[in-house]
Amino acid sequence: MTDERKAKPAVTQPAADDAFLIGMTDTACCRDCNESGCVITGDVCGHPYKGGLHAKHQMQKDVVDRYARAKNFLKHQAVDKQRSA
Repeated sequence: MTDERKAKPAVTQPAADDAFLIGMTDTACCRDCNESGCVITGDVCGHPYKGGLHAKHQMQKDVVDRYARAKNFLKHQAVDKQRSA
């Protein structure tokens, strides 16, 4: 086995315009989420695998856009995990 195959895979990082997603995993919220609010929705948890979008958020284009970007980011993370396994 080569050194390349033994090396630990890099953690998937969001693109610069998706910096609000830093720290997000399939089980953890973004680094900037806290008790004061979620970076996706602005209030309650909008993590795609945890809270999801409430009805009031589904009418807000900016929230729906951030949610879609978060879902896409998590899908890429899943693919990266499969490739490194």
